Amino acid sequence: MPVNTAIKIEEFWFASGTEQRTQIVLVLDTSASARQEWNNIHALALNLIRTLPGGTPLSVFFLGNPKAYPGTNFERESVRWYQENFRRARLIGPIFEQLEAKAVISVVVLATGKIFDVGDWVGMPILDCTTFVRFGSATLTEGRCCEWELGALVEEELKQRLNSTVTRMEISCCDAMPFFWNNNAYKLDGTKLVANQATQFAVCVGFLAPEGTPSTASSIRHCNEVPTLAHGGKRTMTLNPCDPPHITQDWKKLSEEEADIFSKCVRGETYSCPICESEHQANQLHCGTTGTRLIERPIYPTLENLLGFVLLKNCSGEVKYSLHPCAALRISDAAVAVLTSGKTADVYRFCSTSRTWNRCNERLNPYHLIGKDTYAIVL
Repeated sequence: MPVNTAIKIEEFWFASGTEQRTQIVLVLDTSASARQEWNNIHALALNLIRTLPGGTPLSVFFLGNPKAYPGTNFERESVRWYQENFRRARLIGPIFEQLEAKAVISVVVLATGKIFDVGDWVGMPILDCTTFVRFGSATLTEGRCCEWELGALVEEELKQRLNSTVTRMEISCCDAMPFFWNNNAYKLDGTKLVANQATQFAVCVGFLAPEGTPSTASSIRHCNEVPTLAHGGKRTMTLNPCDPPHITQDWKKLSEEEADIFSKCVRGETYSCPICESEHQANQLHCGTTGTRLIERPIYPTLENLLGFVLLKNCSGEVKYSLHPCAALRISDAAVAVLTSGKTADVYRFCSTSRTWNRCNERLNPYHLIGKDTYAIVL
């Protein structure tokens, strides 16, 4: 696979602060024509709020008004809020403009008639997480969006939706390859990161991309996260750029015997195995001892309880090691190694012909040089 060395590969970082709990937004109709239905709108809104778990982030809006009201105060302040917003036009745009950049949300609109500017938002991601509930027979969106007519079953369904949590998260970036992330709930799927049923979805991700592509020229437009809620709803959102996280490598010393094995292996020489005392080739990292069953142990006893990428380096006559804190490791300017289910790592490289990152038909070799006097192995 050709790698275009004339193309500079850039490193850039994004952060997702998405939590498992969905942010709830209620939008209420206080137009003049909704006056006769206000008690019903108020009753449903209050009932929905009372069913939410404690601590659920909740905001209340009124059609035509971009101001957000704290949902926890609705029962106490709703009369005053209604008076402030009475006779406002049924416009959703001022509210959607406030919500576009928000984290995972579920929006419920309770209204009695046509929302005049909803057509301006057709095709926008915010509509995918919005539920319209009508009081009466008048259409709210003129068929542009799915509408629910108030009823007992609708109210129960609304309660389930508003209690829905994030169950899956996908993070991807055009032309880019993830090479580091600080949440182990995420796994690589192709060149995107996916987390399922995680207790925490917040993550900082490092990507590699060729210089001058849309990814690096205007990163925010091309780096997306797609949360999926328990009820199936999805929404595509852009990630915020961030600084690289401070990664502290905890370097510890190998024994003198292990350091001697390491020195021989990086030179490609055979070594005497400390487990079976036989001679092994330099690329053999594990030894099987016979007994009632085959037990495979690393040839470095100090590293026996470590899993993943282990970095080894020469330090003034000593050999030190450190466990890499991610399932991916940048091994060159345009290559990333990713752990597999076994004690191996697949290699992804940037292809200059297709301008894509592809998994190659190769595995990371033991003692791969990744920097001055620093080597990577997989345990």
